[in-house]
Amino acid sequence: MAKFFGLTPNSKTRKVAENFENQVSIRMNNRRLLGKVYADIEDSQWVVSIAYNMAMEPGLWGKENDLEVKYSYQPNDEPIVNRLETNLGNELPIPAMSFHNPNEFVIWALRKESAMAHPA
Repeated sequence: MAKFFGLTPNSKTRKVAENFENQVSIRMNNRRLLGKVYADIEDSQWVVSIAYNMAMEPGLWGKENDLEVKYSYQPNDEPIVNRLETNLGNELPIPAMSFHNPNEFVIWALRKESAMAHPA
């Protein structure tokens, strides 16, 4: 189940996050990894992170996530979203629209990640 910090998600955001966690998986090193969604919303920066692991819950006493992807957006700045993928180690700017609220950003980030995980 997705975790939201600094945001009470509306029903659409919660549904998109739930669908992402249930339907999106990636292949890495001959393993199937499932994503867990985290959203951290502050006044100066909005962040959506996806922790990809095998079908187990990561934690302080568990192993590190196999892959992490982070989308960050600064609402008072240019409409650019930065995407960081831990296995590559570099942050890539993605042109985006200006988001009116954090729910729009969370939905956009999850749809973008879903499209990148499963290109048409």
